[in-house]
Amino acid sequence: MTRQRAAAETDFSSYAEAVLDALSAEPSRAAVTTAEGQVIRAGAFRDQVHRLAGELAERGVGRAAGAGN
Repeated sequence: MTRQRAAAETDFSSYAEAVLDALSAEPSRAAVTTAEGQVIRAGAFRDQVHRLAGELAERGVGRAAGAGN
């Protein structure tokens, strides 16, 4: 199931999903500039977020998985 389809079925879209959608709209746009001056483009940043989410999912972390839950 796609993120957009899941959001449509639940009528919920998280802030993180909205930001990732915005990054997808202009992947060549500068999104982050590091303290060293390195520019990270929106598409690369989005991809890194998805890779991290995949890593966390493989380790059993999901939505609402946090301290005290």
